[in-house]
Amino acid sequence: MSVMSDMLPSDAAEQAAIQRIFREQPDLAAMIETAQAKAREVFAEPRFSLDTHGYDDWDPPLRLVVRADVPEEKFNATFLGYIHWLGAEPGIDLDRLSVFPMLHAVIGSHR
Repeated sequence: MSVMSDMLPSDAAEQAAIQRIFREQPDLAAMIETAQAKAREVFAEPRFSLDTHGYDDWDPPLRLVVRADVPEEKFNATFLGYIHWLGAEPGIDLDRLSVFPMLHAVIGSHR
């Protein structure tokens, strides 16, 4: 959990909610580590954070946000490849963990 603590939000209530989820579903840590390892292969220096943000009641209880600094024109193909891999990876259950890649565009990449 020490590696995971680096990804926790600063809000105490959100931290407590995430820690409760890890206590109830300890295998989520392995899923997150698998998703992170692949993200490190496909994105240059990704940054990770955890939260419990869901858009509806049926969304997974935990979300891993992957922020990547890549040129915008390369992000979509990389994003789709990563999402496809996540869906096919037997060690990841997307009904229990939402993975949300986000673009942090490289300055000047829009030109």
